[in-house]
Amino acid sequence: MADHVTQRPFRVAVASDDDAGLVQRFGHATRFLVYDLIDSEFFLVDDRASSAACGGGGEGHHDDRLERVVAVIDDCDVVLVREIGPGAVRVLQRHGLSALISEESVDQAISSLAARSPRVAGTIDRGVHP
Repeated sequence: MADHVTQRPFRVAVASDDDAGLVQRFGHATRFLVYDLIDSEFFLVDDRASSAACGGGGEGHHDDRLERVVAVIDDCDVVLVREIGPGAVRVLQRHGLSALISEESVDQAISSLAARSPRVAGTIDRGVHP
């Protein structure tokens, strides 16, 4: 009897902060919409609340805040963001995630990603990608 290995779907977290449907800056995101890629289509599987990593008022990010935010999405492969700073990228990379930059709406960004090869997970290097 052959061993059957089940792979989990490619998972994407989209930074959001409201119902406007726009991809947000990583540090300002107060929620993450989580999508799974199955057979070249994305399906919304979760809507996760998060505290913003950026304290506002020019305060910037603190590693403990970044770690708490990344813990919310650490089962994902990629996070779609409008902007992200180098400190946040380092924390994502420590958790095995990469960031993709998008200035599109959430629906457009997910559609653009779905239009890539179904093997998207194998084509994304760790880091930040436009």
